[in-house]
Amino acid sequence: MSFIQKLTLSLPVSLAFFAVSGWAQTAAIEGVVKGPDGKTMQGAQMKIERLDVKGNYTVKTDKRGHYFYGGLPGGSYKVSVLVDGKERDFQNGVPIKIGETQSLNFDLSKSDAPGPATVDESGRALSAAEKAEAEKKNKEQAAALAKNKALNDAFNEGKTAAAAGQWDAAITGFTKAGEVDATQHVVWGNLADAYVGRSKATPATKDADLAKAAEAYQKAIAIKADDAAYLNNYALVLAQQKKFDDAQAQFVAGRYKYLAGPTLRVKARYARLRGRPQEAESLFRRALEVLKDTPNRWEKGVVCYDAAVALPHLREEMLEKAEVIFTAIGAEAELRRVRRLSEAPAEPRRANGRARPMR
Repeated sequence: MSFIQKLTLSLPVSLAFFAVSGWAQTAAIEGVVKGPDGKTMQGAQMKIERLDVKGNYTVKTDKRGHYFYGGLPGGSYKVSVLVDGKERDFQNGVPIKIGETQSLNFDLSKSDAPGPATVDESGRALSAAEKAEAEKKNKEQAAALAKNKALNDAFNEGKTAAAAGQWDAAITGFTKAGEVDATQHVVWGNLADAYVGRSKATPATKDADLAKAAEAYQKAIAIKADDAAYLNNYALVLAQQKKFDDAQAQFVAGRYKYLAGPTLRVKARYARLRGRPQEAESLFRRALEVLKDTPNRWEKGVVCYDAAVALPHLREEMLEKAEVIFTAIGAEAELRRVRRLSEAPAEPRRANGRARPMR
């Protein structure tokens, strides 16, 4: 039987319980210290300072480089390694909890110079690689915050000026925001709006401002192609520039691939209504070629259906293709229309005598 066991048995129950309870109200800290050579270090002095209230404790490492200090009150501590009376490393804000033993190691071979070490949320010492990664993340976060602040400041500057009708200042603010971060579609959209505003207020620079507005809208659409407001506003700018010719339509379709198929389909329907079936067929087939590799299979199916409606000699071919596409994507409403057209007379007519397209 050990001395502690004998002592415990010889104490009254109440005193023994008091001793155990008293120990449970404190905490401990232990760890291993390695010297500059990477080997465990004997005789290093550990200085344990409580930060929330006054309290200083010291202990030295044993021949295995190990240290232990018990009976500490819970709290936040600074733990330092002193060699020859000089602080070589320390960890600040180490949490020590009642009833627990905090493990905290030091490796002086991984410390380039005396200074604060880093701990994670649990107080565990970080390795040199972990410290480097933490510092990298901190720098990246700081840079991101600085960039975000610059972006917000410039953007808000532009918004404030635009609200006051100060178009020069608004353009300057949004341009600066675009220089900070060119991936924000809202920046380019607002810059385009500002150029449009100035084109109305300053007729002398209207043409140049509309050209700049069109360019900015293109950038916004390239980032967020499904924004109807950008598309509509861009179309309005093109209208003000009087760019309605076929070349401009092809430019839009070519620049924004998602518009090519629908553009050609609508032009094909218009050509058929104007009595130009050969042109309509050519346009329908070009639309199908453009949509061949697109993920929007529904649009391809609509082209086939409209071609079947507009051109009776293509009905069988196009309805077959439309049925395959709509079946594959589960477009039940479109399938019903395809089947009704398949069962209809050669040229289904609306009341006004014109063929009925899908939309």
